[in-house]
Amino acid sequence: MGHPHYALRMALLLQLRMMLFNAAQNSGEKESVRTKRNGIRVSLGVGEMRVSDPEKGILDGEAVYLAGRGLDGQHTAGKEKVSIKRTLFYASFNQAESRAVSLMLGSIDVLFQKATDIQRTVLYNKLLGKKEKEIAELLGKSTPAINQHGIKSVWNAISDIVNYYEKELYPL
Repeated sequence: MGHPHYALRMALLLQLRMMLFNAAQNSGEKESVRTKRNGIRVSLGVGEMRVSDPEKGILDGEAVYLAGRGLDGQHTAGKEKVSIKRTLFYASFNQAESRAVSLMLGSIDVLFQKATDIQRTVLYNKLLGKKEKEIAELLGKSTPAINQHGIKSVWNAISDIVNYYEKELYPL
């Protein structure tokens, strides 16, 4: 149905957007408090897809099953205190690939959690393909300041992971 080339980039954009949205909703709190509880759980499943009900837009297939399996065991029902450390999950039928991408997502998870709101905004815009000059104009900051935010948020490592996924694992 589709090609998984942009799936990782889209998942990261979704995660960052939700983190930024939650930060904006809780802007009265200290950033260190907000960081501990923002974001969503995102699971990528790479496999075949089919439309099971075109009128309702219901999709089904291996990818749905695998994505759900990525979240399996993350249930919070019946627990008083919940501590979910990982928010990005990946599954495919290729176990070696699943393990490698899951390890990479674990690293990105840590980087996203440690990033400040401005660093997340820079990461978000860089994932959209914007240049530092464009981001600087958008945020009303200098280009060197945007560069420093990218360095502190370890943009190069995140970019390497996304490029590996898009160019090595799932090239167009």
